[in-house]
Amino acid sequence: MPINKIPQSAFSNDDMIVNTFTATAGQTAFTLTRQVSVNSVLVHINDVIQQPTVDYTVSGSTLTLTAGATVGDDVRVRILSENPLGVSSSGGSGISLAQARAGISVTTVAASGGGSLSYNSTSGVLTFAPSTNSGGGGGSGIALTDLSVASEGTASGNGSLAYNNSNGQFTYTPPTLNGLTNAGDVDFGSNKILYSNHYAQLSDLPSASTYHGMFAHVHGTGKAYYAHAGNWVALADASQLTLDGLTGVSTSGVTSGQVLKYNGTSWAPAADSAGSSGIALGDISVGAEGTASGDGSLAYNNSTGVFTYTPPIIPSVALPDDQEFGVTASGSAAYTFSGAATGNNPTITLQRGKTYRFDVNASGHPFMIRVSNGGSNYTNGVENAGTQSGAVYFTVPDDAPNSLVYQCSVHAAMVGTINIVNNYSAGHVLQSVVYKAATETNLNYASGGAMTAWTAALNDATITPKQADSKIQVTMHIPWVGIANGGATGEIQLQIYRKIGSGGTWTAIGNHQGGAYIANNTYIQSTLYEDDLPNTTNVVYYRPYFRGRYISTGQYSLNRGSNQYYVYNFTEIAQ
Repeated sequence: MPINKIPQSAFSNDDMIVNTFTATAGQTAFTLTRQVSVNSVLVHINDVIQQPTVDYTVSGSTLTLTAGATVGDDVRVRILSENPLGVSSSGGSGISLAQARAGISVTTVAASGGGSLSYNSTSGVLTFAPSTNSGGGGGSGIALTDLSVASEGTASGNGSLAYNNSNGQFTYTPPTLNGLTNAGDVDFGSNKILYSNHYAQLSDLPSASTYHGMFAHVHGTGKAYYAHAGNWVALADASQLTLDGLTGVSTSGVTSGQVLKYNGTSWAPAADSAGSSGIALGDISVGAEGTASGDGSLAYNNSTGVFTYTPPIIPSVALPDDQEFGVTASGSAAYTFSGAATGNNPTITLQRGKTYRFDVNASGHPFMIRVSNGGSNYTNGVENAGTQSGAVYFTVPDDAPNSLVYQCSVHAAMVGTINIVNNYSAGHVLQSVVYKAATETNLNYASGGAMTAWTAALNDATITPKQADSKIQVTMHIPWVGIANGGATGEIQLQIYRKIGSGGTWTAIGNHQGGAYIANNTYIQSTLYEDDLPNTTNVVYYRPYFRGRYISTGQYSLNRGSNQYYVYNFTEIAQ
């Protein structure tokens, strides 16, 4: 490493041979004018003395730098043993040894790698003392042994770590728990936090508003508290969870058989008027149903133990104008109608399946619907019958008779006719007929396996349409369609036939179903379906027909053995 700068005047005598070089870029080897040893030369670069063996080595007449020089560097090598001090090469007297020694000085600065260089002008010895640093990988850092950790400091704030650069000591100060800050939740898992969160007096508790949800124990009261809504709320302990511990409850003077009763300000012991064992299930009953009123109600009589149910009146829902009637009284001779019908005791027409409302305002004249003038009350589909002020609803059943009456149950003259007709609304089901039987029909094969004629099968069944223009949905389910004793696979086709009236002609409706190929002595199930428009109110007959081909022996058979039911369903739907 470079040692220091030495003035050129120190080497201006001719006691030394000086080899001078101007370095090229990265040059390390320099050839001297003679062979030398490493201790007999003084090397400096740009006036900076280099350290033997560290910064350079010598082998014979070759000097080798440890690190390459920079282009243009002034490299001078002085061969110290060429001439004795005090004798010049030209025969002059030169300088004395003492003068030479006195002319050398050392300027001490902080060495980048540590250590120091000293010079003894008496002995003429330069002494370099390297650094004792063992760390830093050869750098100028301190040794590992120069560092130490001092005793732990007293807990404070968020904690800290301090370093004393005069003694190399690190001092750790741990944090205090209340000095720590946290930006989110802390999950301790299954671990526990143990702490003593108690205060001497209530007045010592912190603000309940600031610490909402905090739990604390107050030693002075012996109670636990939690912070809520700006207040510290006391928690009851086990000893307080008794009647004596409840606020507003007194057990003073209680005797056996008494009960707690509220006296207007608190609960106190009192005699049990119902007996010491309380009420029994048999003490409670349900009375007769009350007259429909408003939204309905349930009342209880605490003297008798009777519950009374009053049903509600169906609310005044909006209905079409032709389904709402206003009803008032014209004396005791007639009901006066408005709305869908007008006048006194008018004849009205209602359709099956629709709901009608009679808004009655006729005090003293209970409004009833009856089977006839003076006859029994008709109740099927009627709500709130007999009201004098309120709404009577009548949803006309599909099986309602063709004629009914409305009538005052007190004054017979207040009566009018109600004609009942079918609902002509499209899609309304007017009636449904189901027929089932367990007969069988067999059809012999045709010669050569040809197709047989259409043949009536099983039984017929009937329906009488209520409207001439309605649609009849016809469904026939036959559980056994097969070949018996045919010796081969055959084909069976099915079709629904219809006739109108007992003397009518059987006519096919829709398309035939089938073309099913059935192996000998096997069967399938089959369901026939057609929508029919008979355009009549006369009785209509329906039955299945069938035919077959391909077998030359045996029979085509429907419901063979007569051990299963076949089922017909006829549904009339308004169009």
